[in-house]
Amino acid sequence: MSDQYNIKAEEVEYMPFLLDMSRQDVIRIIVSGVMAGFVTIASFLAMKSWIFGPILCGEGVTGCSDVTLYSTSIALLIGGILGLIALTYSKTYRPMFIVLGSALSLWGLNFVLADVAWYFAFLFSMVIFALGYLVFGWISRIRSFILASTLAIVLIVVSRLIL
Repeated sequence: MSDQYNIKAEEVEYMPFLLDMSRQDVIRIIVSGVMAGFVTIASFLAMKSWIFGPILCGEGVTGCSDVTLYSTSIALLIGGILGLIALTYSKTYRPMFIVLGSALSLWGLNFVLADVAWYFAFLFSMVIFALGYLVFGWISRIRSFILASTLAIVLIVVSRLIL
């Protein structure tokens, strides 16, 4: 055999299982989650009260039961876009992973918060979104995307069973 196929490693570099996350990264993720939770619940309540409620709950209209569903869908989309912009602006690792995981796992939250006082809904939504962003931000640190995705899917299924 010739020497051209003999490959020797001069230096082996250790790759950690998790990427590093500084305290500033954690604070940015939490703040992004709080902002997304605030915008989500604010847009949900506004659309439920001022847009879809009057349109779908008028006289002779049979779609009044769908007001919460439509408001939730659009509110999560608006909050997710804002959260994605905030996470991208703060240079967070895998921001779309965090936003999608949080949005899918918290999909039924507005159905739970639809009939509570508005101040409690705001507080609870901001705290839960911050925790959701933080959990999926931590999962996104896993270097293997397949392992991170599998763990996220399991967590989403468990949270969907709870909500």
